[in-house]
Amino acid sequence: MRSRFTAVVGTVVAVLSVAGVLLAQSQDPWIGTWKLNVSKSKFSPGPPPKSNTLKIEAAAGGALKHTFDGVNAEGQTTHSDRVGKFDGVEIPVQNVLPATTNKSTSAFRRLDAHSFEVISRVNGKVTTTNRVVISADGKTMTQTSSGNNAQGQPTSSTQIYERQ
Repeated sequence: MRSRFTAVVGTVVAVLSVAGVLLAQSQDPWIGTWKLNVSKSKFSPGPPPKSNTLKIEAAAGGALKHTFDGVNAEGQTTHSDRVGKFDGVEIPVQNVLPATTNKSTSAFRRLDAHSFEVISRVNGKVTTTNRVVISADGKTMTQTSSGNNAQGQPTSSTQIYERQ
């Protein structure tokens, strides 16, 4: 009798967990896996990365986890991740590949149901401001960025990501 009760409780917990994840996904249209369409994107100055994939998933406490994997213009594998909320608080970015000693942070702010802003800093200095917008059909994510690169040159990009 006790094992049957435990099985029923376990099943209810599993169903509620899945429902919670599905509810979070339906509320946040950016949750999912996105692939950069390099040919539709614009980078100034170039050159663009060879590829980039972004996975956004719900995390504990109402946060979102962003995982980036790609290949930069020089052919180096890239990987970084961050976990944060839409509260404007700076969170660390873990730049795993290529290795760096710079301290990178991001701060997120929701603009509306289909867009948010990310302020990126390196060693405490604002480097880019990014506006991310999801299309009405939920198939395209456009990230518009402006700022300065490591050499202090102005940069801008329009990155088009497609839902996978």
